[in-house]
Amino acid sequence: MLRTTRKLRSSAAAPRSNITQHCRRSPDEIRDQLRNLARMQLVRTCASWRIDRLGYRDPVVATRIALHALTRRILSLNDEVAALDGFIEPLVSELAAKLLALEGVGVESAGSSW
Repeated sequence: MLRTTRKLRSSAAAPRSNITQHCRRSPDEIRDQLRNLARMQLVRTCASWRIDRLGYRDPVVATRIALHALTRRILSLNDEVAALDGFIEPLVSELAAKLLALEGVGVESAGSSW
């Protein structure tokens, strides 16, 4: 159960790191707007954009549509990761209590031994 749940969590967490790469490749107009935002600020900003469904042929509008969709997916996956953490933590506590008692060992590192 632990191995399967950790694998599922890993696949849900993966797209979160791609958002900054997409922003770096965006047109200047978008890149300048997002440049100094922390990752979660960036995600929430893009997810809150109102989308122009008629101007999708314009590269800026198309990029905004893509970033909007990606960030909405990221927010959904964040909820999934949090739910999976709720299963992983008790399992690791049961299986690796001695490891968790060691200084500097957390749920991720203790759970990876299983």
